[in-house]
Amino acid sequence: MFQSIIIIGSNPATKLSLIRCAGAVEGCRVTVVTMVSQIPEKPERTIDTYSKYVERFFYAKKYDADGLANLLLEKCRVEGEKPILMSVDDDSACLVDTIQDRLRGKFHYSHIQHQAGAIAGLMDKWKQKQLAKECGFNVVEAWPVDCVEGKYTIPDGVKYPCYVKGRLSYHSAKQYQKRCDTKEALETLYEALTNLSFRAKSRNLLQLNE
Repeated sequence: MFQSIIIIGSNPATKLSLIRCAGAVEGCRVTVVTMVSQIPEKPERTIDTYSKYVERFFYAKKYDADGLANLLLEKCRVEGEKPILMSVDDDSACLVDTIQDRLRGKFHYSHIQHQAGAIAGLMDKWKQKQLAKECGFNVVEAWPVDCVEGKYTIPDGVKYPCYVKGRLSYHSAKQYQKRCDTKEALETLYEALTNLSFRAKSRNLLQLNE
């Protein structure tokens, strides 16, 4: 019996680990979908796709949910079986989570009661903190910060030093995650974030640096 495995993500090292795990199982056939910012005109193999276990490989554009859904439905379906989708990072997991209504019945994938977007919603670090508090866990003090009309407003009562991180790993600027020792440093950081092209989608969490 054969089982198709489709590994989706951007990091070659992480994909390679799953490629080896899946490929070592007798009967598993591995397809790799590499997520990139821009699909090259002449696609070349990424280092992980040189694995002896990889039968096919494709490129898909990051953050393009419809593009990924079309690729999976048009080129990755296998007659007589339901391929297993394995996401190697938050970006690809969120994309699969948002398009699951189109994939239902055709693929196996992670989900929460088949509710599109439910997994992505629970990746929100602010929501995770609230759930942890409700369960009685001690959590580090934090303040949510949203970008409204292209501008960030620092909440009152923020304590320093604090640490800035994205509430969602998906579509966040990880290079701007850093410690700020003063309000001035925090304001400077948010000025830089305001100039980013995806600022309208960027939500942040200020966390007390303890």
